[in-house]
Amino acid sequence: ITSPLSKRPKVLVRMQEKLCLTDEKMKMEKNDLVGLNEIALATLNSYDLRNHDLTFDFATDVDDDVNILTNQHAMQEIINCLLSNADRYATGGDVKMSCQSAPDGTYSISIANDGPTIPPKYAECLFDPFVRLSEDSQTLGLGLTLARQLAESMGYALIFDASYAEGVRFSVRGIR
Repeated sequence: ITSPLSKRPKVLVRMQEKLCLTDEKMKMEKNDLVGLNEIALATLNSYDLRNHDLTFDFATDVDDDVNILTNQHAMQEIINCLLSNADRYATGGDVKMSCQSAPDGTYSISIANDGPTIPPKYAECLFDPFVRLSEDSQTLGLGLTLARQLAESMGYALIFDASYAEGVRFSVRGIR
């Protein structure tokens, strides 16, 4: 794990503060009524795949007429962050996006990829700003931080599923 904030230029620390990547909770208005499957599939289909060894698959158990009240742009950004993470770190095979209904009447969107698993002890620090699990990563380590902050700002939860043994899976839960 790398999180060399002390080694980062002060400009990055200031950028973290400006991006509000802190523990402060902000609420985002959810004024867009959109189809759950529609927004998930449209975002998946518009994603520009970098790793051409991957295949994207979509599955759902949610009826196509299910609408959610959300912030469409923020939801698309969450999905794009998770797709980018899968695209960047999957070792090949499939990236699977799925929409599921939960017994409590909420919905979730999950994105899973084949590849190396992440040890459960890193489950929470994955969402910390500037944390990267790979020394050779060419990223700042902000994608998952941004995705979680956006999810929480709309009352959703973004979780890392440590029980997923076929690779890595993240889920946005509590969508209504």
